[in-house]
Amino acid sequence: TSTSKSPGAAVTLHVYDLDFYGVESATISKYSGVPIYHLGVEVYQLEFCFGIDGIVSLWPGTYDISRHRKAKQLGVTHLTNRQVLDILNKLSLETEWDGAAYRLLGNNCQTFAVEFCRRLGLPEDCIPEEYMRFADGLSLLAKPKKSNELKGPSRSSVQMAAHQKGRGIAKIRL
Repeated sequence: TSTSKSPGAAVTLHVYDLDFYGVESATISKYSGVPIYHLGVEVYQLEFCFGIDGIVSLWPGTYDISRHRKAKQLGVTHLTNRQVLDILNKLSLETEWDGAAYRLLGNNCQTFAVEFCRRLGLPEDCIPEEYMRFADGLSLLAKPKKSNELKGPSRSSVQMAAHQKGRGIAKIRL
């Protein structure tokens, strides 16, 4: 009898500090009270992420090399490379993943990472919560430890962060 190995590949989360329209993530964190990260998901030696250009593919860790914070193993998908590409093709046809649908709070690289990992067969909680604070509007923001801590970024705090860098936020859709 022969044993066949199931197809599969490691799935890795790439975490980046964010420069959002010229505003560093450290500045946004200072005013919002929570860190903000860009996420990409690597499978079969390619990284996939979502932003204002829709779903994009790139070499792992190269979204912004100078801001690449870490790579974290999430698990293994037992899908073939072809099946993964089919999933990405289906996602790219959904209006939710068109670049025009991108939002800082809600439909963003974090929600894409969750959905992509789910379709790869990984558990829903495979991505650590600390990287998911902007994934679903304000509902997934870190729970405050003290009652007087900020619960999430307000429109004015993001505007303030943008003005600290001397740029408007006309392109930010909240």
